[in-house]
Amino acid sequence: MWITEWQAISARITGLVGAGTFFLQTRENDDYSVSEDLIQNATRTAKDVVVFRDRYAKVFRPQAFQCIENFVRAYDGRFYILPTQKVSPKPNGFSGVTVAITTLESFRIEFDHLIADVDELTRSLAVRSFLHLQRSIVADDAVRERWTAAYKAGETACEKLGACQLLLHGIWAFKAVGTGEQTDLVVNEPMIVNDDIRRSSHGLVLTEWKIVRSQEQLRSQCEAAFKQARSYTGGILAGFPVASTRYLVMVSEDVLHMQESIVDGEIIYEYRNVAVNPKTPSKRK
Repeated sequence: MWITEWQAISARITGLVGAGTFFLQTRENDDYSVSEDLIQNATRTAKDVVVFRDRYAKVFRPQAFQCIENFVRAYDGRFYILPTQKVSPKPNGFSGVTVAITTLESFRIEFDHLIADVDELTRSLAVRSFLHLQRSIVADDAVRERWTAAYKAGETACEKLGACQLLLHGIWAFKAVGTGEQTDLVVNEPMIVNDDIRRSSHGLVLTEWKIVRSQEQLRSQCEAAFKQARSYTGGILAGFPVASTRYLVMVSEDVLHMQESIVDGEIIYEYRNVAVNPKTPSKRK
């Protein structure tokens, strides 16, 4: 998961800051080229950030991604971490260490702040939940049978199982009924945010679950889910923010190719597919 990889990069930057601070405090000499070692280490770390950016570009929300872009642009302008033909001198010595370490640490602080946002955490946990569910259906006969039965029973049965799955990962899911009403997916009653919900979950997520029994139904069901989710205008329930990403879940027998997410102002409508009896990749046409 990207957060684990970022934690490793963040720890590396913190370590470099400590080493660089110690080096700069001496202010004696650099007879053994310690500054060069520190700058090279910092530059390798910056290149790891570039790889990190490229690998997870579609995961980050705009502000977090822009933070990485700003850092890469700034660091590359001084130490050339991107594949270009720049030949002007790079910062070195004490001043080079100061520039490299300060640029890295400033980026780390800002990026940590952005990803600590509850909305970003909620989105990561929701994505993990859907991935866990699909892999469990493949790996666990009991889970597959349970979801196959729900698929045959209809949307309400899928909503209940889906809400429990999301809660397993710290997400409390609900659906919209009208513009100002929220319905608990499990008990199918108006949802009231109480202390249990606040203590047990990292965030609230609006979901719409639709059954797709044929490829021909996919488009109309996607449109219906989007229309229902878009009708909800709330943003905060009893002081608890609702995640800006809304999940439109298509439950099908085999795997379906989902359309791209829809961005509507600050709201993202992300399509997800739950295949209750998926064929192996080699058997799909």
